[in-house]
Amino acid sequence: MISIQNKVKLEDWVLEILVDPLTKETIKVNQSKSIKGILDLRHSFINDINFTIWQKSQDAFENWVIKDKEYTFSKKLNYKLEIKNVKPVYDYFNLKGKILDVGGHIGTLREFLTNEQKYISIDPFIGCLEYISEGKYNAYKCLKNHLNFVYANAEMLPFKSNSFDYVHMRSVIDHFLDINLSLKEANRVLVSEGKILIGTYVLGGKNGKIPIKNKIKEFIRKILLYFGFDRYRDHHMTHPTLNYLKKLVIDNGFVINDIYWQPYWNNQVCYLLASKI
Repeated sequence: MISIQNKVKLEDWVLEILVDPLTKETIKVNQSKSIKGILDLRHSFINDINFTIWQKSQDAFENWVIKDKEYTFSKKLNYKLEIKNVKPVYDYFNLKGKILDVGGHIGTLREFLTNEQKYISIDPFIGCLEYISEGKYNAYKCLKNHLNFVYANAEMLPFKSNSFDYVHMRSVIDHFLDINLSLKEANRVLVSEGKILIGTYVLGGKNGKIPIKNKIKEFIRKILLYFGFDRYRDHHMTHPTLNYLKKLVIDNGFVINDIYWQPYWNNQVCYLLASKI
């Protein structure tokens, strides 16, 4: 495994917009908690009714990453192919200005941005910057560059209101403890008419129909979990349908601009672009 923790250095523009995630008051970085030199601005949700479920799902996801399970099941799939398959999305959506990557992990979105864009990634996964496979590190050229990164939750963003032109959420909305609160926070930190881009697998795909084999598979998985086979735990909190995703976005102060279906995924993965009202 390769670590990029030593590449994290918060630029001045980031330092100027940092706030306490709960009070939203300006903070002093040198007086804030950090873990191995990385600023820790997470908020505890331990009293949330769904926290235990979220923690188990998060632990399952982190274990999956640490053990490098992403492409071990297939020799045909790899990170270079991943980049090729994702690139059409960001050719279609041209992200500009100040970009907040929520659940952005090690910042692979930077592979599809220009050097002119100001970028920061947040993630609650402690130590995520230390678990990068050699294959991933070699495929993504951006991982050799400096990174703006802090530990934080989507539900309590540690940034001033009206700070970003884009909020990016790729393969993460289904991991949130509270999707509505996360979208409200995204709305808050966006400038007037700022945009949110959400990329996610949607249950039932473009036509909204869930294949019977998927229903059977999910039924069996729940039975196995019930009998203690924890390795079958889904590390997602939910799998939204397209209609539910649209409703979530609209209900939290956005107007939908566009929906793009990522190639190679048979109309199962969509990217929804919406503007702050």
